[in-house]
Amino acid sequence: MTRGPARRALAMFMAMAMVAGAAPFIRAAHDGAAPVGSISVGDGSGYATSLTVKVHVAATDDVAVTSMRLSYADTLVDLPYAPSAQITFPYAGTWGVGVTWFDAAGHGTIASTQFTIDTTVPFIGSVFLDSDDDPNDASVRVAVQNAGDDRTQLTHVRLRSNGGAWSPSYPIPGGNPRLLDWAYLDPAQGGTNVLGGRSLGVQVRNAAGLWSAVLTKTINFMFEERLAMTVSGDQRTGHVVTFTPKLPDGAVLPSNAICYWAMLWGDDQSLIYGNRNDTFGSIETQGTKAKGYCKPWSVTVPWVPLRQFMVVFEAQGSAGQIAGARLGGSPDDPAFEPGVDGTSRHITSSNIPMVYVLPESYNLIVGQPATYRAYPLAGETLKSTDVWSVQYIDTPERKLGGSSFTFTPKIAGHITVCWHGGASRTYLVAACFDPPARYRDTTAPNTTTPQVGFGSGYSQGSVPVQVTWRGTDTGWGIASYRLERSVNGGAWSRVTLSSAKATTYTERRAYDLPVRYRVRATDKAGNVGSWDYSSSVRPTRVSDGSTGLTYSAGWTTVADPTAYGGLAHESSEGGRSVSFTFSGRAIAWLGEIGPSFGKARVYVDGILTWVETGAVTDAPRRLLYRKAWSSVGTHTIRIVVNGTAGRPTLSVDGFAILR
Repeated sequence: MTRGPARRALAMFMAMAMVAGAAPFIRAAHDGAAPVGSISVGDGSGYATSLTVKVHVAATDDVAVTSMRLSYADTLVDLPYAPSAQITFPYAGTWGVGVTWFDAAGHGTIASTQFTIDTTVPFIGSVFLDSDDDPNDASVRVAVQNAGDDRTQLTHVRLRSNGGAWSPSYPIPGGNPRLLDWAYLDPAQGGTNVLGGRSLGVQVRNAAGLWSAVLTKTINFMFEERLAMTVSGDQRTGHVVTFTPKLPDGAVLPSNAICYWAMLWGDDQSLIYGNRNDTFGSIETQGTKAKGYCKPWSVTVPWVPLRQFMVVFEAQGSAGQIAGARLGGSPDDPAFEPGVDGTSRHITSSNIPMVYVLPESYNLIVGQPATYRAYPLAGETLKSTDVWSVQYIDTPERKLGGSSFTFTPKIAGHITVCWHGGASRTYLVAACFDPPARYRDTTAPNTTTPQVGFGSGYSQGSVPVQVTWRGTDTGWGIASYRLERSVNGGAWSRVTLSSAKATTYTERRAYDLPVRYRVRATDKAGNVGSWDYSSSVRPTRVSDGSTGLTYSAGWTTVADPTAYGGLAHESSEGGRSVSFTFSGRAIAWLGEIGPSFGKARVYVDGILTWVETGAVTDAPRRLLYRKAWSSVGTHTIRIVVNGTAGRPTLSVDGFAILR
């Protein structure tokens, strides 16, 4: 900027104002003081935006101000006094203006000021969104790149969304680019709470008050796969749960939004790595916000073979994807894993239109026709243009329309069967299922002979008896076991297992009453194996005072109303022992546990096992030690007091034997 004209104008003004004979004056005897005034340009900010400026030169005098002399841009002008004057400068820059006021007596007063004329609007090179430390908050970092002004400093910036109201003027930060956080969801800050594509308008202002031209940037505000998703309701199969994507506070989807929902289930290979196998199934549906597809999804959770679900939500606007949320789908993203209540494979309700498919049987057999059916919900309908497809290895089959699809698997392996809405539908609706196809299984499964021993617990007129077995199948695998019992030679009756494939069963049986068990398996192809029978076993109790028990010295008989017969043997001396030789297929040592009881060394046929009988509270008639064999034989059990410090006592209330 050239300041020379300003200095020359002021110097010339001062010299000429001192020439006494510049004008004839008649001095009045009573006017003894010079005028008093001030000078400013424009709004007084020190800046002007036009070459023609208004100079404020108001002055007062005890008699009257009669004339004034202005000096600017190497020019002197004598004028009758007026409180203001218009001055035109030759070009923009920093200028000086001087004034001398004269009264009737010839007294003069000098004043001057400087200001800058800036007639050029500032400029902006570009605008973009910078990285944001928290992508889910309600602000975004705007970067104003290469903004400036030829003459004056930039002072403020403002923003607006989609041509709406401007935000307040933010003091513009320094640096390049200039970064500022913008509350893009707040209309009072020039934003809008509607997500999606929008036009971001930016202006900068210089010190002279000139705003730049509006620079418009088209931006898509999106939250792809960053949003949380909550689950509410009874999270078990057969019950309705609600999945809700959590948009930023105050944010809404645009009215033209299209929303996509998907529910997929399977193992990690299917959901995380995309290697679909026979655990996989899916439902997909998509539609407009106006038709309710963008609201939280309430749906009945079906029973499926593997209850590991991935739930996906996506929203799109005219500029592309806006928001995304999901449960599952990566090793670090927990899946939705409901508990089991209902066992129906059907989805009985949904608040969003959808279609799901199910095979009539999970056992697809090579060479045997298999049928799938489509089930519409929430107002969805099936059309003749819908497409059924089945994908083998490079051997696709297709069919148009219909609520069912029957095909014959040609090879073994997992087969993806899908239904999806055809070309006549505006938006996506689809479903798939991946059961395996196998060659027919005609081989019955096998089971081992049930082994019977004692279970854990206590003895009181009855004793816990445990039955165990194993099963094998060379075909599709075992689906279930059936266990039955016969008491004292009576009819066989079925017992209820803890699960279809349980291989252990425990129940209480009365002493001296024979019982026998049998088990068989059914495989996944429906083949039923033969019965395998246990021996008939009879629980027998041997009292602690029986002649068959041999006690070393140091044992005492203790009166105890909780013991059998009101008596038990106890010892607190380390090394004291009791031995018992018996014939049977299982043995259990009966005694008491509690705070004063300690460890024992138990030898069965010479093999040592340590047994802990200490407990917080006393409990009598416990099965302290158990051992079983596959057949009846003669064995010896020897129990030795360890003499544990502070709790040395051992209790012997007898033994239980299975013969």
